[in-house]
Amino acid sequence: MKNYYEILGVKKDANADTIKQAYRSLARKYHPDVNKNKGAEEKFKEITEAYEVLSDEKKRKAYDNPNFGGFGNGFSSDFNDIDFDNIFSQFGTSGFNGFNKNYSRPMKTELEISFNDSVLGAKKYITINGESFEVDIKSGVVNNQEISVTNNKKTLKAVIKITKSNEYERDGDDLIKEIQIPLKTALFGGKIEFDTPKEKGLKITIGENIKNGGLIRVKGKGIYNSYSKNQGNLFLRVKVILPNINTLDDKVVKILKEYL
Repeated sequence: MKNYYEILGVKKDANADTIKQAYRSLARKYHPDVNKNKGAEEKFKEITEAYEVLSDEKKRKAYDNPNFGGFGNGFSSDFNDIDFDNIFSQFGTSGFNGFNKNYSRPMKTELEISFNDSVLGAKKYITINGESFEVDIKSGVVNNQEISVTNNKKTLKAVIKITKSNEYERDGDDLIKEIQIPLKTALFGGKIEFDTPKEKGLKITIGENIKNGGLIRVKGKGIYNSYSKNQGNLFLRVKVILPNINTLDDKVVKILKEYL
């Protein structure tokens, strides 16, 4: 027979408030949405089973009476019969992530999103095993990040897979993209135009003597991370486009040969 007092870490003469406080502390520690360690889920079920009995005056009396057959081999009620809504309502909450009396192991799936969705955020809809879920993708989500969502019945854990961008590289919340500029602009400076995931046709003025492969920082035009509230930067990697020597005037060619 299980020792429910020992499971909750309370004495046999513990009052209702002590039992509730002990359960509350253990439930938060071992809840499957919080504790990912092996065995946490079984431990959570065990302490919830103990609390379900010891928090009910009639069940507790029956449990304390060794001659009561219903508890001879331990509390054998179906785990789904435990009223989690009632338990958690005593704590001033409706539960963790929608955990309720219909608890079952969360479903898990992979969700592929575009690079732009990871930068800007998006809403995605998934139907799995007949259950429909709305997944709120926040800006700044990273590859392999796990997002938990619930509907009225089930919990879904969606592992994010971000498709590679042909235009941008990501470094934390910073973005890097290549921008081509003519030799004249690289040598003497001037205005350049570029796009970001959020904005099109942005223009900035750059200085002279920009080196091929150099980076130009555009402050605050990277990723806004909804999780950290950090605003990243955009770095433009310069690729200098050289003119076709055959299209240049002979005098220009002569000067270049003398000074380059």
